[in-house]
Amino acid sequence: MVTRSLIDKYKDEPGFADTYKGFYWIYNTLNNGNPDGAWYAPSRPELAELCAAMSGLDWAEVKRTWNYTADKTVMPGWEETSAARTAFKQKVEAKGTTLNLYGRLSSTWENGDGKSAWMLCFQYEAGGLKYNGCFCVIPKVGTTNRMRAVRTF
Repeated sequence: MVTRSLIDKYKDEPGFADTYKGFYWIYNTLNNGNPDGAWYAPSRPELAELCAAMSGLDWAEVKRTWNYTADKTVMPGWEETSAARTAFKQKVEAKGTTLNLYGRLSSTWENGDGKSAWMLCFQYEAGGLKYNGCFCVIPKVGTTNRMRAVRTF
């Protein structure tokens, strides 16, 4: 609903393509101009669930033990499930799609001030610190953050 709301609100504005690049891409490229298309930007809880699934973990259990609403709190079982994520990547890529399990993925979840959002860090290093398997708060500026669109099945 967040993706649809943002697209509906801004798609007719002149700066839509520059201001909301990820949503412009989803709307025009993935959904072929359909605001009700199947592709959307995931929320923080959806990215957390996706992370658990890629790691071969039960989401209901992970949700009870992982405080993914806290900055830089690593998902329980992250280190032990590296092989499961590699197998998930291979399964996806066998279907002809590239899956990047490194770096960071942004979510649609903004903080109250509207100046920052949440990003899932798979394997990310900054300033000599490693952020692996956790969510981090990021400023909503810059060009290095990526959005992974998802779709319903």
